[in-house]
Amino acid sequence: MRGRPDAHLRTHLRHMDRPETSMDAQRQSLLDALGDLNERADALFRRHTGEELHSRPSPQGWSIAECMEHMSTSLGLYLPSFEEILGGEAPRGSGPFAYGPFARGWIRLVGPGGPKLPSPSSMRPGAAPGRSASGSPEGSSLHDPDTLLADFKEGNNRLAELVRASEGFDLGRIRMRSPVIPLLRFPIGAWFETCVQHSRRHMQQAERLSERLPERR
Repeated sequence: MRGRPDAHLRTHLRHMDRPETSMDAQRQSLLDALGDLNERADALFRRHTGEELHSRPSPQGWSIAECMEHMSTSLGLYLPSFEEILGGEAPRGSGPFAYGPFARGWIRLVGPGGPKLPSPSSMRPGAAPGRSASGSPEGSSLHDPDTLLADFKEGNNRLAELVRASEGFDLGRIRMRSPVIPLLRFPIGAWFETCVQHSRRHMQQAERLSERLPERR
């Protein structure tokens, strides 16, 4: 005797019946940028030894390793908030999504070409207490290039998964406070952009440092 399909099978059947749709341009742009960041990180770590990655341009300047740690730590502070919001009930809608002038200005401020800004203590290389994007204690990866690279890529991959999971949600209407600067409350889509542009800024910094160093033979 044939019974009703269980919940997993019913879900599977609904997905089979649903026509495939391509990712919207705004989300696809974020995914492309995250993939590009991972590829650029791979290139940096192939190019230099561990000692070179930790070489500072000056006593106050950050090394490539510290730039990478900063990006991983910063993103790791935002991922739990993204996961919590997207795991609950939230407004649904389709793009393109518009963000207000303050949010757009903030994205430009922290992105490539923006002015030099002081980093909050929770985002600085070796910050503690806390955990990096991949779950390892912050600061531990600074001495291990393999862990440092894995942390960076794992954080980007987690953000990419969240961007995909956000499909169907209205990225312009779901608002979220910054876990670092609570006074800032922007649409979640603007925070996605903030995280990506902030990493692009510091990847450029790391690549400028790389240009001053010899390539690994």
